[in-house]
Amino acid sequence: MLLTLLLRYLQQAMPLVVLVGLSACTQQHDQPGQQLNGTIMGTTYAISLLGEDGINAEEISAKLIALDASMTSYRDDSELMQLNQAALNTWIEVSTPLFEVLLLAQEISRLSEGAFDITVAPLVNLWGFGPTVRSFDSPPDSDSISAMMQNVGFENLQLHPSQPAVLKQRDITLDLSGIAKGYAVDQIAEMLNAHGINNYLVEIGGEIRSRGLNADAAPWRIAIEIPDSSLVHRSAQRIIQLSDQGLATSGDYRNFFELDGERYSHTINPQSGRPVQHQLASVTVISPSAAQADALATAFSVLGESAGMRLAEEQQIAAYFLVREGESFSESYSSAFASFLSGTENP
Repeated sequence: MLLTLLLRYLQQAMPLVVLVGLSACTQQHDQPGQQLNGTIMGTTYAISLLGEDGINAEEISAKLIALDASMTSYRDDSELMQLNQAALNTWIEVSTPLFEVLLLAQEISRLSEGAFDITVAPLVNLWGFGPTVRSFDSPPDSDSISAMMQNVGFENLQLHPSQPAVLKQRDITLDLSGIAKGYAVDQIAEMLNAHGINNYLVEIGGEIRSRGLNADAAPWRIAIEIPDSSLVHRSAQRIIQLSDQGLATSGDYRNFFELDGERYSHTINPQSGRPVQHQLASVTVISPSAAQADALATAFSVLGESAGMRLAEEQQIAAYFLVREGESFSESYSSAFASFLSGTENP
């Protein structure tokens, strides 16, 4: 029986959160506003601003284009792809933004004991979830997995302690899809801060950061989606208020395949080389940094609810888990997330 790919929608192209009332950033209550929309990093962005001061849309676009040129894995000439082709055991100078992303990625990798790993791309490709769709009649065998894992492991990337330079100890392939969008959100947010814009919401591919209030003088409202693979009926599990925070959601319910009655998630455990087997459908993380929230959400998706919850409690991370229970879902959340549920809506 040939493998059947189901709902091959990449996570970056289909946000797992829903922006509630985003169009509220208009002229309500005599408060001027600005709405910016576009496409970048293989996905869309939406930016809502409030206040007297605005920002040139071309300035934001130029920033996003520069970040994409640095960090995308879909352009052979990107800085990241050039780094992937660079010689081993040689210090390679990189741009400051790329170095900052790699630095945070390594920090989250150590914190999660390898659950988050930007070198996992060969395994993702092996299981048919990479840029090229694959069809096969059986899962990859143990020998193929073991061969790929020879060049997987975040510890094979060394970062220079005093300058933006990196060294590869093995022929690793770096993929920043689990952190780059969050970093781009942070960069745009910092740009808005520098322009004196105190009320905004930035969303890129579902990763979010907000500041201040919306046009109704209330915190921005974000809906956490029910993990339904259908693209027709999208509904909210929770609606939370978000101000001065970043938010990211990771889930496997739109990118998986079924083979001989077994479901294979696109979330690959870097330590086993195989798709995760737990019942965690989605996890949402709130953090001051959208990049950190982005990477942690991916890490928790690998760890599963039990191990993820332990880490969230140990590190006081605000995390919200939705777990499959037959045809329905149960929710759980860390102590740090509880404060964000005050005044939330549960549709």
